[in-house]
Amino acid sequence: MANDKDKDKVKFLYQDGETVLCYHGPLLYEAKCVRSETRNKAPHYLIHYSGWNKSWDEWVTCPRVLKYNEENLKKQQELLATHGTSKIASKIKSNSRKHVNSMLEKNADLEKLTQEERENKKKKQKVEDSNELIDNYKVQSEIAIKIPQELQKILLDDFENISNNKSIKEILDEYTNFKLEKKFDKNIITEIVEGIKDYFDTAILCRLLYKSEKSQYNELTKNSTKKPNEIYGCVHLLRLLGNFVHFLTIK
Repeated sequence: MANDKDKDKVKFLYQDGETVLCYHGPLLYEAKCVRSETRNKAPHYLIHYSGWNKSWDEWVTCPRVLKYNEENLKKQQELLATHGTSKIASKIKSNSRKHVNSMLEKNADLEKLTQEERENKKKKQKVEDSNELIDNYKVQSEIAIKIPQELQKILLDDFENISNNKSIKEILDEYTNFKLEKKFDKNIITEIVEGIKDYFDTAILCRLLYKSEKSQYNELTKNSTKKPNEIYGCVHLLRLLGNFVHFLTIK
């Protein structure tokens, strides 16, 4: 808790008891500055949202609070038009006087009830308030994000690589069958393909894996009877082919 001496050193834009507008999610709500304090050498305000249960009171900093004036009320309506719903709109459009009158009416009704009935009514109202605010949060949390086509293509390629990922052995076996259908010499094709598989199994640990992948390699091969070309897929085959191109370019 800051003392009065600390408070004097910090400039407070809002006075205790002042009506303000405060951000809660993407919207601005009418609220009251209940109390102000200096925390970490910065002004903090205890905010009570008009018409909300006190359990929603919170300490906020300056960026979330705005003066209650015509300009900021217009901004409130613009945000409401963009992000709001009819349920939220009815709450925001109710001014503080209506909230106060409503509260007074409820208090008057409560006075006529027995103690047990008052407690039950308060509990019921608290649950209704909480459910309404939860519904509001669900609506406010829906944010539309437009993903550019270039990024969508990357996501689709990633999906294809993960969902339809074949092992190097399967890819090379398909290549062999394709070449044999084209009447290529079986012995030559088989020798080339088997040579690529053998080279991959030999080179993968020392030439084709990033440092962070080597521990994964140890886990994958530790208790497996499969060869690396039966475990790894097209991405690592491309690394091998890129390695060939680099080697041939140097030569």
